[in-house]
Amino acid sequence: MQLEEALQQLNPNYFVGTVDMAGNLKMDVLERMRAKGLKDGKVYLHALMSIAGDHAHNDMAGEGDDYWAHPMDPGNEENSWFEFFTHAGYETIVPVVGKHPQGLLELSGILNVWIGHTKNAEFLEDAYHSMYPEE
Repeated sequence: MQLEEALQQLNPNYFVGTVDMAGNLKMDVLERMRAKGLKDGKVYLHALMSIAGDHAHNDMAGEGDDYWAHPMDPGNEENSWFEFFTHAGYETIVPVVGKHPQGLLELSGILNVWIGHTKNAEFLEDAYHSMYPEE
C-alpha cells in the first residue's frame, strides 16, 4: 500500500496489487479502482519484477481458457490479472518486449535508478555498518 500511495502522488490512477497478500489481491485493487470511479477504460499491467518470469507470464498476463477458471468470483485467485480485469469490463494491456511481458529493468528510467543505487552500494553498506556496528 505504501508503494501505491507514493505512486498516486504522481498519478492518482496508479494501483499496486500482489498475488499473495491479503487485502491487496486483484479483487481488492478492483474495489479501490471502482471506489475512485474507474469502472471501465484501459488497465495497464506491469510486473514489479526486474525481469518478467513465470509469475508475470502466468499470474499476471495469462490469456485464454487456461487462465480463466470460473465466472468472475471475488474469491477466485486462480484467474490471471489479465483475464480478471478483461472480464470485469476493462481494456487490459500488458506491455511486452518481443512476446514477453516487460520487466521493470526494461524501462530506461527504472534501469537508470537501479544503476545509480548499485553504484552507491558500497557506500550504503558502510553506512549500515556504521549505524549498526558488529559487537
